[in-house]
Order: sequence, then C-alpha cells, then structure tokens
Amino acid sequence: HLTPLAIPPMTPEESRALLADRVSEITEQQAGQLGNVVDFVPHALHLAAHCLAERAAAHRREDHMNPDAALRAAVGDVLAEYRAGKTELLRHSEGVAPVAVMVRVARRVAQSTPGAAAWRAESPERDALGWLLDAASLLTGRGMGLELLRSRRILSELARDDDADRPVTAASTRHPDDVQLPDEHMVSVALWALAQVGLLDVDFDRAEQPLAQHHGLRDLIRAGMDDADRRHIESVLRGILAEYAPQENQELPADWAREVYSLRLWEDPRPRVRRSLLRHLGALSRRAESADLDRLLEIAGLARSWWRADDDEQSPEYLRLLNFTARAHRLRGDYDTSRRLAQEALGGHRRLLGTTHPRTLLSADSYAATLRAVGRFDDALLQLRPALEQLELLLGWKHPATLQVEHNVALTEALTGRVARALTRLQERFRYRQAVGGTDDEEAWESADLLAYLYRSAGRAGEAHDLLRQRLRRHGDVWDGDRLNTEVGLAVSERRLADGFPAVKDPRYGYELAHERDQRALRIYIGRFGPDRFDTLRCQFSYAADLHALGKADEAETQARQCGDTLARRFGAGHPYTALCQVRHGVYLRATGETRLAEEVGRGALNLLGHKLGQAHPWVAAAENSLAATLAAAGRTDEAAALAGTALTRLRDLGVAHRPDGRRVSQHLDRLTATGSTRPAPPSGYDIDLELPDV
Repeated sequence: HLTPLAIPPMTPEESRALLADRVSEITEQQAGQLGNVVDFVPHALHLAAHCLAERAAAHRREDHMNPDAALRAAVGDVLAEYRAGKTELLRHSEGVAPVAVMVRVARRVAQSTPGAAAWRAESPERDALGWLLDAASLLTGRGMGLELLRSRRILSELARDDDADRPVTAASTRHPDDVQLPDEHMVSVALWALAQVGLLDVDFDRAEQPLAQHHGLRDLIRAGMDDADRRHIESVLRGILAEYAPQENQELPADWAREVYSLRLWEDPRPRVRRSLLRHLGALSRRAESADLDRLLEIAGLARSWWRADDDEQSPEYLRLLNFTARAHRLRGDYDTSRRLAQEALGGHRRLLGTTHPRTLLSADSYAATLRAVGRFDDALLQLRPALEQLELLLGWKHPATLQVEHNVALTEALTGRVARALTRLQERFRYRQAVGGTDDEEAWESADLLAYLYRSAGRAGEAHDLLRQRLRRHGDVWDGDRLNTEVGLAVSERRLADGFPAVKDPRYGYELAHERDQRALRIYIGRFGPDRFDTLRCQFSYAADLHALGKADEAETQARQCGDTLARRFGAGHPYTALCQVRHGVYLRATGETRLAEEVGRGALNLLGHKLGQAHPWVAAAENSLAATLAAAGRTDEAAALAGTALTRLRDLGVAHRPDGRRVSQHLDRLTATGSTRPAPPSGYDIDLELPDV
C-alpha cells in the first residue's frame, strides 16, 4: 500500500525559482505577491508561472510593451483573475483550494491566446478549448496520441454550424457527412494553447503520445464539469473508441486510380469524401514522378469543375485542391499557372479562415514556394517569416507544420544570401532532432540535403560530404527522387573537395567520382522525370562542371548551353538560375577559346544577377570573379584586376571573404596584380564552383 505524502508549501525562494523558470526577469517582490495569493502551493504556482508567461508575451506582442512593463501588467492580470475566480467559486462553497482557483484562471487566460483567437474565427459559437480540455481530462493522463481527439466525430462536435438558425425539419436535417469540419491542425492549435497555460503537457517530439496531463489537474477538471456535459462528452468518446482502429501511413494500392475513376469521387459533395480524395492527391504529390503528376492534374481538373462555388467564398477542400494543383504545375515547370493558383488559394484561405489559421499559414508557405521558383526570393521570405512566427505561436516550435515552414525559411534565407543565419537555424534543429530521436531520427535526416547545401555554401564541403555519405547509407538500394537529390549533392561535395585540397590527393580522382555519380543520376533523372524537370537540370548543371574539371571543355559547354536554354524556357531569361547557368557557360566558353563570346555571356549574367538579387549577394561576386578571369584571358589585365577587386570587396562586406571562395578570389587578385603570390593556381582555375539550389 502507498502511504499519502503531504507536500509542504514552498518557501519564497523556491517559489521565485519556479516562477523564474517561465519568466526569468521576475522580481522577488512580484514572486512574493503571487506566492502569497496562492498560499505557496506548488501546483498552483506552476499554473501561475504558465499564465504569467503567456500574459507577459501577449503584452509584448499586442501592446508593444518592454519586458519589465509587460511583466508588471501580467502580474496584475493574474492577480485580478485569481481574485475574481476565487470570489466566484466562494459563492458556491465555503472554501476553495488555490489549485482549483488557478485552474479557473488558466481557463480564462487560455481564451486570450492566439490559438483561442484562431478558433473563434473557425467556429465562433463553440468553446473548442474548453471542450477539448474536458475531453482530454476524461481520457488517461499518462500519455496519449492525438488520433482520438482528431477523429471526425470530435471535429463534427466542434464544427461551425452555419445552418443553426434554420428551422429543423425531417427534410432539412443534415447528415453528419455533410457537416463542414474544422481543419485537423486546429486540434493541435487548441491543445498547444492549453499547454501554454499549464493545463496540459503537449510535446510533439513524443510522436506516439504527445499529450499528457497531471492527475491532480485531471481530477479537478473532472470534478468541475457539468453532469450533462460530462455525460455527453463521455458518450462521444465511448462511441469513438468503439469504432476506432489506428491506420498506418500505407503506400497507395496499385489500382487506386481505377477506383477513384470508377466511383467518380470528385462528384461527391460530402466534405468527408472530398478529404479522402485530397489524401490520395497528397500521396501522388509526394511521389511526384511524371506519371503521378499527370494523374494528379487530370483528377484535380475534374474535381475543380465540381467543387468550385459560384460566389467568392470557396470551401476549404477546394482551396486545398488548388494548393495541390499549384504544386504539381510548379514541379512540371508551369510557373505562371502555379503562381496564379497558389495566390488564389492563399486569398481564399485568408477570406474564409482568417490570416492566422494554420491552413492559411501553410497556404502562404505554398505560395512562397512558387515565388521562389520564379526567382522572387525576397518576396518569398516576406511571406514565410510571418507564417513561421504565427505557427510557433499557434502550434509551438516542435509541430511538423512549423518544422516544414522553418525548413523553407532556411532555404529562402540561403537563396537571398543569408547563409550563416540559415545554417545556424537548420543546424540547431538537426542536432536537436538527433538528441531527441537518436542518430537515425527520420525528421532530422529529411533536412540533410539542405543542410549539406548550406555547409557547401559556407565553404565546409568536407562536412557536407560526410553528412551525405551517411544519408546515402540510409537510402539503401532505393533509387527514388530523394536518393537522386542526395547523389547530386554528394557529387558537388566531392568535386569541391578535390579542387580545394590538391596537395592531399590527386584531384582527378575526386573529379572522376563526381562525374560518374552525376552521369548515373542524370541518366535516371531523364528516364524517370524527363529532361525538362528542374531536378534533371540541377544534375545537368553539376555534370557540366564535372566535365570541365576533367578538361572536357567542349562537352561541358554543350551541356551548359543545353541546360541554360532549358532554364530560360522553364524559368524565363530573367531568372537568377538562368543567369547562374550563364556564368558557368561563360567559363566553359573561355576554356574552349571563345573569349569574346565568353565575355558577352558573362557580362550579361553579371548584370542580370545584380538586377535580380541586388549587390549584396555572393552570386554577384562569383559572376564578377569569373568575368575577371575572362578579361584576363583576353589580355585586359587591368580591367580584370579592378573587377576581381570589386568581387573581393563585396565578399568582405558580406563577411565571407575568409571562406574558401573568398580566399580563391583573393589569390586571383594577387595573381592579376602580381603582388608576389607564388602559390599555384587551383586545378580548375580561379572560378568559384556554383550549383543550382533546390527551390
């Protein structure tokens, strides 16, 4: 038998330490005020610390207060809510425990969180946070998954009822399948809001059981529930448990397309059936091979004609369909259509769900992907940064949706020249995921290709090489799109390692390794994805650099010319990627002896990059350095030295002149100005090796 153990009140020092864990700047006087009000009861102080942190953050965010003023206002809020809550409870009983009062306070504070605001926009007539807190408290508190709380039955309980004012008749009663359900992410939004005030413990890193609750809180919340409400919620949960069967993420059955076509799923108006079709389209979008994209666009075209409403307010399912369609067009290279559809989806989500709904924020992420694809990197970053900040408020920094947008923010920061910031962001996340999930954590390794690109951009090709070798071992014998992407990144890393350390190893060995890897990947890309797919062009761009490194300048020039022509057709002649390919094409033209044409191509690329990306970008310095080498080859050494000096100054202004690319430009300038450098030229010359990043 277990013997009950009484926990004494905390001392003032202990209470301040507990409060400071959530609000580090709290003073001794403020901690004493809160401790005295809740009688220094540990659990009550725990809830007070969460509420205090949430209110202080709200004052900083909404009222633009400095930290000290926000904390003073937050202390006043919590004390006022505590006194009001205690007065209300004492009307119904002679005495009340501090923890019971703080549960009431936490419920009130939760209603002022961003998550509660998002729910009021989603379902104004429902107290979704209160309903889900009661439901979670009726389930086990030791740990549980989110499948039950995300079930269709519970979503229908929380749904917006737009027909509530209509007279109910036998003919007008709606079938449950006809109810417009909230988005599944909104359950996570509510749970995260409740976790911010201490009523639940939510950790999305615990993928199997992210939700837990202290048994003391659970008992208090159960005891405070209205009998009729409790019976209703228990009835709902029992019905879900009776029908519930977990479903793993399975591959699509080979004949699913025949089933979709034979049943004409797109003709069914029920939201439940439409969401089922969207799951099928999502699986096709993730596989993203040419046949999958063709099938997706065919089905989506049929569905759009059935799902589109006559007025401006479209259904959530229609707007998600637009996002899937926009992604498919983007992967196929139809960027104008992709941008138009993604913009329409984003506008529709903002009108229907508001600007802070998770699905709106993810739609902004989808629109930003299209902006990246058309070369508007800064505009994409303007879409992504507010979306990431809002998702961190609504879902926390561990939720998969937040991770997705954070990954895209890092990519976009790198494309705008902010490599150090992007590398810090992604490296910290990678290390954290491995610390939580182990060295084989899947979420960590999903970001390995982008992390390797950032390593290479920072001049750390060796770390990129080691990371991708580990990534490759985890692919095994599977040659899918992810494997091919890793192969190309590894080839770039091998080529740069060979070119950077000629004294350690014969560079030709590294060049041949990279050439063989890119050649094999390019053959598979063309056969499986087609010659015009961006992934294919990225591989072809790297393959041309391999040929040049091996001294096959004519073949390199041919590959670069073909790649540049395709990029111009796909992205447009004014896209930064087209200009980047022209920079390398000029290098290969110079190697074949076509100096005049190399200067013309290189100068056009430099002007285009400067116009599109601004002057504070490493790619502009790389273009200047290559054009300087072309001018030197034409005998115009003074002009070449001036241009190389400009490139080096630009890299110094960016704070990256100490990296390998900066040192290469510095050696180039020394050679052009004959300032005493006797160091031999790098094997591939003084040009900076470039690559096409993923978009």
